[in-house]
Amino acid sequence: MDTSTIVSLVLAVVIGVPALFVVAKVVQGRQARAQAQSDLVATVVAPRLGGVFHATDTDRLVDLPFSAFRDWGSVSRVVRDVVTFTGPFGFVAHSFNYDWAEPNISAFGHDQTGITAAGYRQAERHFGCGVLIGLPTPVAPLVASSMPQAGGVNITTGVRRLQPIPTIPPGTPPDQAFARLFRTAGDPLMLGRLLQPPVIDGLLRGPNGVHVELSGSWLLAICLIGSAPGLEGQLGFVDWARWFAPLVPIDAVAWSPPPPPPPPPPVDPSSGPGGGPAAP
Repeated sequence: MDTSTIVSLVLAVVIGVPALFVVAKVVQGRQARAQAQSDLVATVVAPRLGGVFHATDTDRLVDLPFSAFRDWGSVSRVVRDVVTFTGPFGFVAHSFNYDWAEPNISAFGHDQTGITAAGYRQAERHFGCGVLIGLPTPVAPLVASSMPQAGGVNITTGVRRLQPIPTIPPGTPPDQAFARLFRTAGDPLMLGRLLQPPVIDGLLRGPNGVHVELSGSWLLAICLIGSAPGLEGQLGFVDWARWFAPLVPIDAVAWSPPPPPPPPPPVDPSSGPGGGPAAP
């Protein structure tokens, strides 16, 4: 083995060992912070809600057919620190912390997250709190969202930054403020029944960047909070969601599949065409 090879190996060890040590410490610190957050939720949030704590998504809430889980969780969807409690309608409800990652995208639209030829590309991570409340009757799928939308791809970094949420001047009429802040989706007739003044006022009282969905027998609300969720933010959002849920006119937007058509009347084999008497 020549001298240059030995020198290269020594340099690789000298550089690689500290790098591995730093990476291990970063991972350990991240795990310690996540465990501390889980412990606080278990000891503070769960007793306040009178619920049961689950460190992981044991009920697979993230698999429910909500656009927030589908569209706001394209990579590394994580629902954690779940507290299961009794909701405002007497049915089961869940509070949870939710985080997701938006990947780095190349100018050609390809995912560049992870180690690439240009170096390490870390996904853009976002954090939020969520509440899932059981409803007394099924409702049609509806969405009202002020969550920020992903902007264009930065050619240099490949990161899709979130667009800023519009700032509404004080004194703006509620209907104008709602039109500027929220995007809605669903059946127009159902949305017209849902978006009554009390519901609009309730949505405007919510936190900055809130996504509310009705689907089946559930009301889902997710709040974007911009950083690792704090206990007061999580409890405050749960309190808002519990207050907001009864404002939703459940009876007005109740939905159920149409009944099957009635079976045709039985035909007497002794009768003729159209049910008349048979020809002699």
